[in-house]
Amino acid sequence: MGVPKNFFSFWFLIFIIVLAEKAVLEKAVHPFIVKLHYSFQSSTALYFVMDFCAGGELLTQLKKKGKFDEESVRFYTAEIILGLQYLHEELGLIYR
Repeated sequence: MGVPKNFFSFWFLIFIIVLAEKAVLEKAVHPFIVKLHYSFQSSTALYFVMDFCAGGELLTQLKKKGKFDEESVRFYTAEIILGLQYLHEELGLIYR
């Protein structure tokens, strides 16, 4: 049994996506986008050294609380919109 036909194309796509994310994070300077300080790799992994966010990811908070109250939803929505607006207007990126 050999390597699946699309194995290398899959990993090449992942590689391109990770490089694109790294490039965006290196350029982004915005209070609602986590800052990338350094990146390095070992023979088996790629590491991103980023700011520590005490609350963790938004999904982690949602899982912990079950649901957000309306005020929290407004707050998080505003932060997300401002971050996406920065990526679009300042860096010329479109997020879909």
